[in-house]
Amino acid sequence: MRRTSVRTFLAIPVMALAVTLSLSPAAGLQRALADEVPDNVIELPDGGKPKDDEPAAPEGWQEDSGKRTYWRDGQRLTGIQTVDGVDYLFGEDGAMTTGWGIDPKTGSWCYADANGALRTGWLQKNGFWYLLGADHLMLTGWQQEGGSTYYLVTSGAMQTQWALVDGGWYWLGSSGALHTGWAWLGNSWYYLDPAQNGRAVTDGAARVDGTWYAFDASGRMASSGWVLTGGSWYLAEGSGALKTGWHRVNGAWYYLDPTDAKMATGEVTVDGKSYHLDESGAMVASAWVRDATGVWRWYGADGALVATINGLEATFADGSVRSGLTRVGSTWYLLDANVIQTGEQVVDGKTHLFDETTGEAVTGWQKSADGSWLHYDAQGAVQAGWVWDGAWYYLDPETGVMKTGWVQVDGAWYLLSASGAMRTGWNNVGGTWYLMRSSGAMCTGWAWDGSAWYYLESWGGMHTGWLSLNGTWYFLDYDSGYMHTGWTWTGGQYYWFNEDGSLGSVDCTWRDMFQWAQSYYSSTNWLMLTDTSGCRTAIYYGRHGAWRPVKEWICSPGAPATPTVTGEFTVTGKGYSFGNGFTCYYYTQFYGDYLYHSVLYYQNSFRVMDGRLGMHLSHGCVRLDIDNAKWIYDNIPYGTKVVIW
Repeated sequence: MRRTSVRTFLAIPVMALAVTLSLSPAAGLQRALADEVPDNVIELPDGGKPKDDEPAAPEGWQEDSGKRTYWRDGQRLTGIQTVDGVDYLFGEDGAMTTGWGIDPKTGSWCYADANGALRTGWLQKNGFWYLLGADHLMLTGWQQEGGSTYYLVTSGAMQTQWALVDGGWYWLGSSGALHTGWAWLGNSWYYLDPAQNGRAVTDGAARVDGTWYAFDASGRMASSGWVLTGGSWYLAEGSGALKTGWHRVNGAWYYLDPTDAKMATGEVTVDGKSYHLDESGAMVASAWVRDATGVWRWYGADGALVATINGLEATFADGSVRSGLTRVGSTWYLLDANVIQTGEQVVDGKTHLFDETTGEAVTGWQKSADGSWLHYDAQGAVQAGWVWDGAWYYLDPETGVMKTGWVQVDGAWYLLSASGAMRTGWNNVGGTWYLMRSSGAMCTGWAWDGSAWYYLESWGGMHTGWLSLNGTWYFLDYDSGYMHTGWTWTGGQYYWFNEDGSLGSVDCTWRDMFQWAQSYYSSTNWLMLTDTSGCRTAIYYGRHGAWRPVKEWICSPGAPATPTVTGEFTVTGKGYSFGNGFTCYYYTQFYGDYLYHSVLYYQNSFRVMDGRLGMHLSHGCVRLDIDNAKWIYDNIPYGTKVVIW
């Protein structure tokens, strides 16, 4: 071995060296000066001195520059070591650790008390709890201790409350101990699944003791009503338990799969029957559903599949084979051993029409090759006679062709529009008006249209002008044809027509007042008019436009200095008598202190004090003969219109 440094050798006796040199002085010198160490020379470690010259190594505890070390067999201890039955941690430099320190062998943390003894078990420092194993190393992650499970973060601190670990939530409470099963937290229920080591069920459903429950993304249990979580819908009771099987909600049926409580959509089979649930989950009933391949399926009123129509092949859910007219849902088909027939077919002597492509019975209006319109019923049969399709139509009994214009059916005439719809009410044909009843039959003779009477000739045309029937005259308006009642001006003079329209005579002295009366309305069947300038009062019975004169009297209205009030009033009060120094009898009040009453009598007597009439004498009231005042008192009801001018 070659050496470039100073060598230290064990002492060799001089005599031995001399002997060697004496044998071959030149060779001995050459060997002494050579670089190679003789084989019998022992080299000390680190070029140290022989032991006889080296101080003794320390043993046990040593103190140097404030650091405590421990020596054993001449070696300074490092790492975790046991001294006198106590475990200590010595750093790489051999210094004993107090407080937190890292084991140089494992890179893990340990904790030593003030005298250096290493701790095990629970340790509380700076408000946090740490767990040190039996080997004194600080633990992290999930740990079992004292029958409970805890979670220690990478810093070693024990986690409390909610902890998010590997994407899952766990409840550790205030003690840090892992909770499993049901937990009531913040006014909500959570389920900490024991099968998943206490991981909270989130964004989905879980079965607990045979019952399904749904939980949102935060783990809160849903309750009462529809719940969307984990991309699926569930139906929860108030307790949170999820419903399964069929349930009716807001008028629709839904199916919750018993295997996972999820709301089903699309095709499902329950108790051997097929059902279709739309995208909202609602069961389809009494409806056709077409799938992506074009196959039609009819679901009955109970939602169960009744039949499948694939092209011109019919398949029934009950496995039956059918022939003849067959109704599937709202559609009729003609089947021959479940094969759908098309085109024109005769069934039981009636002509039917079925769609050439689908085989569905043709219904409603169809135009024939010659341009005529035909109407087919729900079974596709050609119809005849009266048919309702939003309006009444008449189809030829022999051919089924829709009729238009005038038609006579069972002795009555009907008017059909160009589109074939039966006409009702007033219709003008060729400049002549016709009135058709609600049944469509043409009116003849007297007819009431809801507002007035009209007279229709035997051929249906509306009559206008004078009309004589059985010796009685009537007048029908020249423009609109309605029957006149009351006063009518025609031919340069007035005529009176009774309420039944017959020409009548009127026992009337004051025709001008009578004519004026026709323009007034009264809330009763009575009307009172007074002309103060003419000293006239008249009573009428009837209604607006048809007032008949009942009484006409001379009266005495107010004097020029105390005139009678004018305007439109109503009867508001009545009384037997009044007066001071005189007496007036049978008064009828129409405005404030203004009254109809008798002429003046001496007080409390029936001796006339002032019986003058036809003069302007009163203090504003209207004086009448006592018999006339009494007639008003006895016959005119409250609310009757009173008109004074």
